[in-house]
Amino acid sequence: MELTEKITQELHKVDSHIESLEAKAAEQAKLNGEVQEEIKTELKKSQELYSEIKERLDRTETEFKRLGAGEEATKSFSQKLTEAIRDNHDAIKNYKNSGRFQMELKDTMTTSDSLSGEVIAPTRVPGFFHDPDRQVHVRQFLQTATTDSDSIRYVCEDEYTDGTGITAEGAIKPQSDLSLEEKLPIDVKIATHIKVSEAMLDDVAGLAGYLTTRGLNKYRLKEDQQLLYGTGANGQIEGLTVASAEYASILDVPVENEYDVFIDALAQLANREYIASGIMMNPVDWYNLVSRKDQEGQYIIDRATLTQGVPVTIDGVPIIKNTAVAKDNFLVANFNQMATLFDRTAVNVRFYDQNEDDAIRNLVTVVIEGRLALPIYLPNAGVFGEFSDAIGS
Repeated sequence: MELTEKITQELHKVDSHIESLEAKAAEQAKLNGEVQEEIKTELKKSQELYSEIKERLDRTETEFKRLGAGEEATKSFSQKLTEAIRDNHDAIKNYKNSGRFQMELKDTMTTSDSLSGEVIAPTRVPGFFHDPDRQVHVRQFLQTATTDSDSIRYVCEDEYTDGTGITAEGAIKPQSDLSLEEKLPIDVKIATHIKVSEAMLDDVAGLAGYLTTRGLNKYRLKEDQQLLYGTGANGQIEGLTVASAEYASILDVPVENEYDVFIDALAQLANREYIASGIMMNPVDWYNLVSRKDQEGQYIIDRATLTQGVPVTIDGVPIIKNTAVAKDNFLVANFNQMATLFDRTAVNVRFYDQNEDDAIRNLVTVVIEGRLALPIYLPNAGVFGEFSDAIGS
């Protein structure tokens, strides 16, 4: 308010000066019949200055009123209620004697200004949300069995030299030779663990089920990786793609796209007397394939087939789209003949709180683990390769 007072004082000074000049002008007019030009000019300037100062004072007062209203508006309902109670202290104090009390409070209660804390409880949506996990896993295309041993023993034919032939009477029969090799793949453990507090398990509804489901899904992802790409070294499974025969074109026609690659791989298996049971590929490569057109502009894969909701096949062999297969990779195989998946210990989820550290800290250890082995009996029942190498070969 100091600024307003200063402007007002300045305005009063100019006003007084104007009154003085007007008195002089009136006296001159009375004595001489006219007013000197100097007084007229100074009076005009003073009147203009007065108008300017008056406008500045009006603007200043308007601004102060606006700021005052803004401060008032920012007060919460509780603050205004407190002020009203303080201002009406005496009336409240005499309430017992008079039996009457009235207090006016002009304000509107709003959620943002008047409520604090969780006054209105939020709607709770049950469950835990996350991106989907893989729904189809490699084990679903293999023969499966159980074992109570830590290794699987089997014998494979390593080499066969066929001497079978027409033999004349009295002649020495031709000799055939073969060699056998004993295989003994050991089982592999896949495992992980999660630490969680007892309080969290008790307080968060459905957490135990969520951890179980998510843990099992992540276990299956690692299992898929081993079943396809395990190196067979450093305690890993020997995966299907590692053991399979390498793709090598045997057709006389050029290989120009993914469809040609599959026909060529099927021919490679058929040449070894195998009938493929599935073609595994990455979904991205599948959509590349269905987008391909021939020289006449027609799609290689019949569009009508894609819209019927039935599995797409090539020469009767179903296409298996799965993210377990790396982009640019393909595996064509008779999976039932090629290998058997043995579960030594089926994957399981256990909750532990007995160890010393967990007991002291009120923690629970969630363990997800399983043991499995994958003896690959017939590596030639599979053909593995990369599209980037096969196309144009």
